[in-house]
Amino acid sequence: MNASEIIYQTLSQIVDGKAYPLFVPESDSLSVPYLVYTPVSSVPVQTLDGISGDEWVRVQIDIYHSDYDVLLSLYNQAISALQNKISLKVFGTSNQSVDDGLYRMMFECEFWSKNQILPTAP
Repeated sequence: MNASEIIYQTLSQIVDGKAYPLFVPESDSLSVPYLVYTPVSSVPVQTLDGISGDEWVRVQIDIYHSDYDVLLSLYNQAISALQNKISLKVFGTSNQSVDDGLYRMMFECEFWSKNQILPTAP
C-alpha cells in the first residue's frame, strides 16, 4: 500500500472522510474537521536488481478545527491510529491559528511504504 493510501484509509474516518492530499477543495474549506497530508520526501530502496518498490516516506499532516480542545483530541487520535496501523516515527509538532479562525495542528511522520512497480520488458 502506498503512503497516500495508508494515510487516507487510516485517518479519513476521524475527520468524517475529509482527508485531502496537498490541498482542500474550495467547496470543503469551511467544513471542519478536515486534514491535509503532504508528501515531504521519499527515499526508494534500491537493490542490485533495481528499485524494489519499498520506500521510506516523510509526510506532513495538518489537522484543522474551530475548537482547540477538539483539535487536540483529533491530533492524538490521528497519531494513535497511524501507530496502530504502521511502524511510525513522529517529528515536529506545532499548533497555530489560521486566518479564517481555525486552529491547526501539524506533525510530520516517517514510515515504510510500498509502491507498485511496473514490470519491465523482457
